[in-house]
Amino acid sequence: MTYYNSTRGGVKGAKFLDTVEAGYTVDNGLYIPEKIPKFSVEDVGEVLEREREARAKLKEEKAPEPQVKETNPAEEAEGVEQEGSDAEDGSEKSCGNATGAADKDDNIYSYRNLALYIFSLFIYDTEIPLADLSKLVEDAFGAGNFCHKDIVGIVNHSDVDNDAEDGGAVGDLHLGELFHGQTLAFKDLGLSFLAETLAYSIRRRNRIANILVATSGDTGGSAVHAVKNKANMNLFVLYPAGGRITDLQERQMTTVLSHNVRAVAVEGTSDDADVPIRELFKDVKFAKSHRLCSINSINWCRILVQVVHYVYVYMALRSGHGPIDASDELTIAIPSGALGNLTAGLIARGMGLPLRFICGCNANGMAAHFLQTGEFVIPKKVRATTSPAMDISMPYNVERILYLLTDGDTKVVAELMEDVEKVGHFKLEKPLLEKLREGVVFTTSVNDEDTLETIRRYHARSGGYTLCPHSAIGVRAVQLYRQATGRSERVCALLTAHPGKFSSTVSTALGQDYRYAPLEALRGLPTSSITFPENKERWTECLRDLVAETSKRWRKRKPRAPRAPAPTAEPKSVEEEYFDNIPLGGMLCGVVILLVCNLFLVLGFGLPRVWADMMGIDF
Repeated sequence: MTYYNSTRGGVKGAKFLDTVEAGYTVDNGLYIPEKIPKFSVEDVGEVLEREREARAKLKEEKAPEPQVKETNPAEEAEGVEQEGSDAEDGSEKSCGNATGAADKDDNIYSYRNLALYIFSLFIYDTEIPLADLSKLVEDAFGAGNFCHKDIVGIVNHSDVDNDAEDGGAVGDLHLGELFHGQTLAFKDLGLSFLAETLAYSIRRRNRIANILVATSGDTGGSAVHAVKNKANMNLFVLYPAGGRITDLQERQMTTVLSHNVRAVAVEGTSDDADVPIRELFKDVKFAKSHRLCSINSINWCRILVQVVHYVYVYMALRSGHGPIDASDELTIAIPSGALGNLTAGLIARGMGLPLRFICGCNANGMAAHFLQTGEFVIPKKVRATTSPAMDISMPYNVERILYLLTDGDTKVVAELMEDVEKVGHFKLEKPLLEKLREGVVFTTSVNDEDTLETIRRYHARSGGYTLCPHSAIGVRAVQLYRQATGRSERVCALLTAHPGKFSSTVSTALGQDYRYAPLEALRGLPTSSITFPENKERWTECLRDLVAETSKRWRKRKPRAPRAPAPTAEPKSVEEEYFDNIPLGGMLCGVVILLVCNLFLVLGFGLPRVWADMMGIDF
């Protein structure tokens, strides 16, 4: 069975659903599996066969259950729509006529099938039975949630000469499109499954969840659309105001007028927004009493879903068949900010996939400096760039990377992270840096000017294919890698967002107006948000009060758990059936009539007899 530990050693043996309902661990670390399972091509089919058998058995055994709707006391008090409502908000899917995943995948290595297999390695079936896990995968990646029939699209651009003009080698280039979800960002993949799993967990455990999220742009919108209108969940998403994210990114959060979503604007960076969230998690009593959790990539479930990206891309592009061949390598280029995607890639590599990574960072460059030199330094200021989702000074998943590099030495991880918290700095020893470079073979920073030029040139060379600013950084990193090394191996660049989310930047790069109609429609919708005061010292207090006030409504009545079906009983006698069918009101009336009759007898006959005895009269 797979258990989960804290990267800092203070928590051991947690179950998967414990990590889903959490954020930071009680010792301020992050959850990570105590061991990394191995990927086996042969086992995929075996898991799918067990899934079919489990679902068939469940269908045969399952008795009809009464439909009990879960309610949120706050919803009843305010008269808002329940889960699954058709309330008008900004939740209209940008996908248009989405086809989603097929009900039955003909390809054994489809995204859905590989997701089920990977999840089954990290989630033991005594915690989530395989039939239930299959249903969660189906709900997360099913029809309507994703535009692309394969969920993740893979485009072959090997005929696009991206490197020769720049003096680099020419090689096979594929693009992995991760942006076909509801908000057109790769975060939709992780958050769709996380939201379904969190709903499953709190329903089974008869709990609620107050979800705290800080976003640098895309996570917020994905979280809002994944959680909106779900029963027994409240979402508080803090986002940087003042133009640090695009207007459309902001509107993907503020136009969703759902009863359980609070969009909170703060005057600062996403790193600043992380601070009050981390402070509330440090208050263990408050976090526990208000059932705090996070669905940023500090949540292990987010990383787990991202592992699937790498397995799916590798299986689609590998040269051979049958068992994995270590010589059949694939290099993957990643736009890197908080290092969650790289963490997932390193875990996939640890599972036995022969992967190498190219990391492209933006002009803030903190993550690039760490990956190049092993020196981790928190900058004093974060610059606003054309790739806002990567404007991060504290890539918190570095903590999981340290855990992997040290083979789970929690003492070393805790010491290094304490150095960061105290002095904002640490440096890897040479053996750890060399181990990191075995997987991460090239890292670079790309400034705004180079990002815009990459969008323009790729659009021209590819016959009109448009990159978002973040994806352009990954593609540019591939070009620089080939220039620096002369290598021409097969590379897949992961594309993390649709260019329509960054229409102003893309229009500037192309020298022409660029708009994506489904997103532009958000500009005409009403919005709702809360603004915290400019004084950052008050943000923790404000967030605490907001969570506490929202929780008050929940405490009026505990959320109702689904009723279990009644056990089969022996047939009842006629008399039992008769008494069972007497209405409660009729029974009460009968009792009242009986009491009145007794009272009448006492008053009507009891008192005259007493008087007659006193007077010596014999009846």
